[in-house]
This record gives sequence, structure tokens and C-alpha cells, in this order.
Amino acid sequence: MADLNTQRESLAKGRFSQGLALGLALQLMAAPFLPAAWAQEPAKPTARPTELEQKTAQQHYQAGVMFFQAENWNAARAEFEAAYQLTKYPDLLYNLAKIAEKQGRTADEVRYLEEYLASKPQDSETVRARLAVIRPGVQAAGTTAEGTTTGSPASSLPWPAIGIAAGGVAFLIIGIACGGAALDAASTVASPSNNGKPFNADLFATQERGKQLSAAAIAFDVMGGLALAAGGGWIGYWFYQRQQQKKLAAPPKTALVPFGPGGPGVGVVGSF
Repeated sequence: MADLNTQRESLAKGRFSQGLALGLALQLMAAPFLPAAWAQEPAKPTARPTELEQKTAQQHYQAGVMFFQAENWNAARAEFEAAYQLTKYPDLLYNLAKIAEKQGRTADEVRYLEEYLASKPQDSETVRARLAVIRPGVQAAGTTAEGTTTGSPASSLPWPAIGIAAGGVAFLIIGIACGGAALDAASTVASPSNNGKPFNADLFATQERGKQLSAAAIAFDVMGGLALAAGGGWIGYWFYQRQQQKKLAAPPKTALVPFGPGGPGVGVVGSF
């Protein structure tokens, strides 16, 4: 009986070992086809910065604020980037987005705000509203997150309008010159030195030339005035559109996110 039990146990162990080996083999074969969530372990949360990293990040942040106030955007961005790399505090991304906006690097601003929004901040609605304004421009211009500056239809100068206005000024100058020449011709004809003299062919030609110059002066003045008004109106409308775009695209006038002993604050404070 003991030999029979030993034989059964050996058979059961052999079957278990075979089953385990078969199961492992099937798992290895199926691993490439499993979903990523099954094939990989969940990412571990980022460790909190050490005291030294906190202190160093604080120094970078303070330097960034000074550069920001001095409008040295490149230096401010470098300091805030250094602080973020040390701490990974998401609120620093908001500061970086502000600097990117100051630099006109709209694609970078979009990238920073999207990363900041992923942290679910309290001002999410404000950030989404800002992204809704600037993101279409980046997509339409085909820019990348490398920081290509985006433009808008009203950002380039209205050169046709400037040309029309300049042409109007030129016409007015010609008209003034023609008017001056017409007055000179009239003065010659009406000169006291010609009193009592017969009205000869020279005086008649001078009089006719004066009339022609006077008509040309009126024509050039009218055309110049119309062109100047049209060009000036066009340029004025361009300035109006530009101001309206600035109002629509302007971000909230909030201060930089504070960096306290326990990390950056959640909200924004003050105003520029």
C-alpha cells in the first residue's frame, strides 16, 4: 500500500510540473499580444524631492522670478526648467507657460499648459479657456512643440494699405507742386511789368499753362486725398483687428505661482 501511495504522489507531482511548464510556456508565447496594462507593471509614483533638491530648486525659482521681473525671458525659463527638473512640481509648468507666452513661443506654451492641466489644478477652466484660444493657431500653422512662433492674419503689416497711403501722399505732393507752378504762371501773367503791354503769344501760352497746371493740381489733390483716406482707413482697421485679437488671446493677468517651503502653492496670487 505504501508503494502504491508513493507511486501516486510521484505521478501527481509529475503532472503538476508538466502543467506549470506548459502554463509558463503559453504565457511567454502570449506576452507580446497582451495589453500593455497586463504586460507591464503600473508606473510607480515619482519620489518626493530631497531636502537638498528642494533647497536648490528654491534658489532656481527665486532667480527665475528676478529674471522674469527683469523681462529676461531666456534666463527665467532656464531657471524655472531647472527647478522643475529637480522637483517635478506641476505648478512650475504654469510659470514656464507664462514665459513661453512672453517669448511668443506659442507651441511651447501649449505643451506646458497641457502638462500642467494633466495635474488637475484648481484653475483648470482658465487653462482650458487659454488653450482653446491658442491651440487652433498652433495646429493651423503646423508648428511643433519645439517652440515655433505662430502668427495670425492680423500680425503681418498691411503692405497694400501702406502702398495706397504712400501713393496718396505722393499724389498730394505732385498736386501741391502743380498748384505752385500754376500760381507762378498766374503771377507772371498778372505782373505789373506787363501792364500796358499787348497780350502777346508768350503771355497767352503762360496763361494756358497755368490753367492746365491748376487743373492737374486739383486732380492730383483729389486722387491723393482719396488714396490717403483709403489707405489710412485700411491701416486703422488693421490696428483695430490687432487690438481685438490681443484682447481675445491675452492670458489671465496673474502672477507667478508661489514656491513655498512645502512646494509651489496650488493657486495663483496677485496680478501684474
